[in-house]
Amino acid sequence: MCAKRPRTPPTSTPINTNINAVLFSLAVCLGILFTIAPYLAPCFVDFLLLPTTTTTLLLHRASVSVCSYRVASAIPFARRFCSNSKLQFSSRAGSRTMASGGAYARERRVAELAVQRAAVLTRAVYSSRVKGTVTKSDASPVTIADFGAQALVFSALDKSFPSDNIIGEEDSADLRENNDLSSLVWDAVSTALSASPGHESDLGSVTGQGQMLEFIDKGGHTDSATGRVWALDPVDGTKGFLRGGQYAIALALLVDGVVQVGVLGCPNLPGLNEGEEGVLLSAIRGQGTVVKPLSGDLDAAEPRKTTMNAITVASEGGFCEGVESGHSAHDVQARIAGKLGITKAPVQLDSQAKYASIALGRGEIYLRLPTKMTYEEKIWDHAAGSLVVGEAGGVVADMYGRPLDFTVGRTLRENKGVIAMPRQIAEEVKKAVLDVAVEHYGPPPPKSSL
Repeated sequence: MCAKRPRTPPTSTPINTNINAVLFSLAVCLGILFTIAPYLAPCFVDFLLLPTTTTTLLLHRASVSVCSYRVASAIPFARRFCSNSKLQFSSRAGSRTMASGGAYARERRVAELAVQRAAVLTRAVYSSRVKGTVTKSDASPVTIADFGAQALVFSALDKSFPSDNIIGEEDSADLRENNDLSSLVWDAVSTALSASPGHESDLGSVTGQGQMLEFIDKGGHTDSATGRVWALDPVDGTKGFLRGGQYAIALALLVDGVVQVGVLGCPNLPGLNEGEEGVLLSAIRGQGTVVKPLSGDLDAAEPRKTTMNAITVASEGGFCEGVESGHSAHDVQARIAGKLGITKAPVQLDSQAKYASIALGRGEIYLRLPTKMTYEEKIWDHAAGSLVVGEAGGVVADMYGRPLDFTVGRTLRENKGVIAMPRQIAEEVKKAVLDVAVEHYGPPPPKSSL
């Protein structure tokens, strides 16, 4: 047994810490004042002057939505204020913030619920013979599930965060030209809504085929670097979805080009308990990654923290890659595996289920090397997964070792290829990938020319 240490009298809190706390509190108050002042008048009219009119209800919804968003921004304002004043915060204060859920807790909850509701629809279409497949201009397929899941998720974002912008993969052009296909999507949406009642105050609803099309078209935003922007892939891995393989519903929130919240719903991955199927992983920057069953009451489910396998030598691990050879260069990835001394056969999975798998410790390294240097990865294919892996103890970079840059619009045009691995072996993997990439593709081009 360890000997007891003699008790020491408590020491007084340094004056500097007290000053920091007071100034931080003052900055929070200033942030709230600066951000809600323009909206106090509508709130006043809402609650005091027109208590029973339709206009009041509209003012109430608008003022509450805007004010709640602006108040949430007061903490970041305070941190910037104090940072500029060269003040230091105690680590104890930071740990309290994380322990209490901290920033973006509501965003994560709404995103989880929205992804779960979309999964009800995708599972139904997955089991159906009729998938309404359409080939897009880039030769990729899109199905009833892609359109319907996007409508459901965007209805939730419109309800809970109406001021936020959205970047989505799909639009309704094909549906507006094909009423039969549009009707099939609406049938899937209305069935999913009936099968997953509840949470309307957070998720809203879709009241008809016309509104469904309007929701689908809310994802046309192009500026990923400014403000709050959601990025959605409603069915990531559509080819896997069609062949009966893995797919994911991937939703992420970017704030000024930095991914702050990421949610992955993977309906076909093995569950947490024997006999279960489907997992929901979510992460908030700085707060770790958690996993829940995809089915059931998410509010009642106990989130389990998940971390990547902390191997210390790359040769001890295995890697996963995409199933489609047109999506990643399997031959180049095999050379990298050989250079790292990896002898296990690669696990091939579609979609961001690969990110989910390594975050769950069911693999260690994810390699996605381009088949053509002209290809630009889409931000909705990596935003959620990169944060889920990063918060589970991983590192995500491109094949030249550069961090993924989500600030340049709808694609990752400043990056080529994507790799992910546990932090403990990151330098070893990045060096091996860089050596092979330079040999096969050439040296990294300057960013301005990408």
